Amino acid sequence: MKLSVQVEREVDGRWIAIDPVGALAYGATKAEAGRKATAITLEVLADRLKAGESAVTGRKTRKPATLSELTFVA
Repeated sequence: MKLSVQVEREVDGRWIAIDPVGALAYGATKAEAGRKATAITLEVLADRLKAGESAVTGRKTRKPATLSELTFVA
């Protein structure tokens, strides 16, 4: 499964990244915003997996998933 982080430049010059779970992260550079968004996504996904939920949907699941099944693309 591939998860994409969308990165765009704001009118004030900052970069904003939107991660697959819907969180926003700002950075001075495109790379910084992407790193921050990826970190937030990993935290959310880890919390979901720990709670026995689907990493993507957040719904309870019978089959446990692992972070190794996820791939990030920018």
